[in-house]
Amino acid sequence: MTTEMFTEKIKGAIGLSIKAGKCAIGTNACLDKMRAGRGKLLVVANDASENTKDKLLSTAKCYGVPYLFFDAGKAEFAKLAGKKSDTASFLITEDGFVKIIEKLGIEIHLTHTEVLN
Repeated sequence: MTTEMFTEKIKGAIGLSIKAGKCAIGTNACLDKMRAGRGKLLVVANDASENTKDKLLSTAKCYGVPYLFFDAGKAEFAKLAGKKSDTASFLITEDGFVKIIEKLGIEIHLTHTEVLN
């Protein structure tokens, strides 16, 4: 599978989750859903600011939400979401859509840590 096909399949899974209402769009919405315990996979744009990445990833780690960096920018995320302004992140809230992405073999960062006794 080419990189372009791979990217299109991931966009397709995200698009389906948006249409199904199982995806939060934008930094604040993603943060709110993660804090409410509803996040299954955080997807972050490759050109999100360092401050935005820090906020999103620290919250994901705190609430045990896996995440991935997607090779697309904020403008492309906005287009995918049907928004006019740049969008830095999506949060998928349904396991079925996460499984579609997992089957593609993309590197998903887990946020679980070991507890040492």
